[in-house]
Parts: sequence; C-alpha cells; structure tokens
Amino acid sequence: MGGMLAMAFVMLVIVGITLYLVGTLAKSISNEKRTKMRLWKNFGLSLGFCGLFALSWIGQGIAQWQEFTDKQREHNEPVEVGDFVAEFSSATLENWQSEFLQLFSFTVMSAVLIHKGSAESRDSDDRIEAALKRIEDQLGTEPTLDEPHPPRSSRGLHVLPDGFEGWSLKGEDSTEPEGYYDSQEEAISAGRDLANRRKVKLYIHAEDGSVRDTAGGP
Repeated sequence: MGGMLAMAFVMLVIVGITLYLVGTLAKSISNEKRTKMRLWKNFGLSLGFCGLFALSWIGQGIAQWQEFTDKQREHNEPVEVGDFVAEFSSATLENWQSEFLQLFSFTVMSAVLIHKGSAESRDSDDRIEAALKRIEDQLGTEPTLDEPHPPRSSRGLHVLPDGFEGWSLKGEDSTEPEGYYDSQEEAISAGRDLANRRKVKLYIHAEDGSVRDTAGGP
C-alpha cells in the first residue's frame, strides 16, 4: 500500500510539473497574442524547445522500455508495466532535479557575480549601454535602438517602424507593443481590428516616425 501511494505521488509530481510548464507557455502566448500575430514567428523558441522536450522524453521512454524488458527477461522475471513506470519516473525526476539545480545555481550566481567578458554576467548590460552611449556621442545621434515615440497628443494605437521586427503595433500608454509584424500592411490590418474593438483612433506612422495617416476613432 505504501509503495502504491509513493508511486502515485511521484506520478502526480511528474504530471504536475509537465502541466505547469505547458500551461505557463500557453498562458504566456494567450496574454501576448492579442492581435493577429504569427504564432511561430513570435513564440518559436518556446514552442521549439517544448517540442524537443516531448520528442526526447518519448525517445527516453522507448529506450528505457527496451532496456527494462531485456533486463527482466535476463533474470527470468515478468515484465510488469507498473515496474517500468516506476523506473521511468525515477529517471525522469533525476534528470529534472539536476537540471533545475543547474538553472537555479546559474540564475543566482550570475546575478551576484561577474565574469569579465561573459554575456551572462551581470556587468554585460552596463558594458553594452556604455558602448552604445559612446557611439551615440561620437555620431551625435539619438539611441539607435529606440523606436519612434508617438506624440503625447495622439491618443490611441500606433503602427510604428521597428528596427528589429519590421513593424509594431503599440498603444499610446503601453510600455510593450501589442504585436510585431513583418510588413506595415499586416500591422495596419491588426491595428484596425484592435482600434475598432477599443473604439480608439489608429495612427499610421511612416518609416521616419511621422504620422502619415489615421483610421478609426470615435
């Protein structure tokens, strides 16, 4: 009886961790995907790793099943699915435990210690900002990574050029864009739909940041 309860607890832990990770990914996508964004373009990294995890987990199960059955037959013992699940669960938790400890150690130590030249060291952001400031001072320009800021008098949604993603859709008072798009047409289409739902005006900016057109609005 005690063994069954322990096994049930182990399975609950494994299923709980898996559902938590997948649920967190789904919730994150749901929170960010408020407009017509391309799923793979904007969330491909997480989806890719999630798919690789599932495939590697299945592969581990197949390989471990073969090893388990061979060992049972070698000792003339019956092949019980319950015994295999126990071994597979134990191996899974051992792998996860070591990886979680590794990530925890890396997160904590990279936050408090410095290794000169490492991109993960906490001095990296300061060095990058300092380098950008020196370049800006030499060129006499504004920060190159800043996207054009919509005028404070223009309330609503703004289709803005983005140096990295192509075009972005951003609310006047929002710190984060509503979405990123490959073309201005895609951003305008998504902006019109969102502006109509929110009953606000859509401001369409040219590549230099100036407002070239408006749409919607009360």
